[in-house]
Amino acid sequence: SESANPLLWEIARADGPDAGKVEGWLLGTIHALPDNARWRSGSIDRAISDADILAVEVADLGDGRAMASAFLPLAFSAGQPPLTARVPVEQRQRLTELVDESSYRLEDFSRIESWGAALILAQTVRTDTDIGNGIDRELIRDFGRSPIPGL
Repeated sequence: SESANPLLWEIARADGPDAGKVEGWLLGTIHALPDNARWRSGSIDRAISDADILAVEVADLGDGRAMASAFLPLAFSAGQPPLTARVPVEQRQRLTELVDESSYRLEDFSRIESWGAALILAQTVRTDTDIGNGIDRELIRDFGRSPIPGL
């Protein structure tokens, strides 16, 4: 079984009498994983069991319109350098090939943030991952006992 390593950040008070008090956790989820991928660890399980609430980027992952409305306003920024200039030199040829394999042109990414371009291009790559195995989806299932706000 493959292993995934999502990032887990502790959110704590910075100052005042409760400085250092843990207020919550931020889990950098992976949205698509192979079947049987293992991503849970003891510290992630403890953070989940201690949590009173789960907030996610988009609560209804089946709602394409909500996903697009969350993605689009953040993904576009004027003045982006060419997409190929945003990756190391040794990866530029592969990036160009990847764009050529998609329905996009390099110029289409002139106003799209790098993370947005990565998400768009990731959809064009055939892998053994499945969005049904995403960490966000599993967390939503785990927290089904309470309302889950979308950010």
